[in-house]
Amino acid sequence: MAGVSVIDEGPDHPDKERRFKLTWWGQTSPSPDGYPGLRLAFFPDGLNWTPYERNPVLPCYGEE
Repeated sequence: MAGVSVIDEGPDHPDKERRFKLTWWGQTSPSPDGYPGLRLAFFPDGLNWTPYERNPVLPCYGEE
């Protein structure tokens, strides 16, 4: 992956399973049918990622 961002909400974050957030630009399968967009995943420890069930959080609708 290139161009990812990680956010650490800190040890006092109330939802321990979602303390860390990862965002990246990706899609489910190769173009043109891969639903591209900004995606999100959560993890409590940096090793066990859980993709957000409503990905992409910011869909790409393409050029019109």
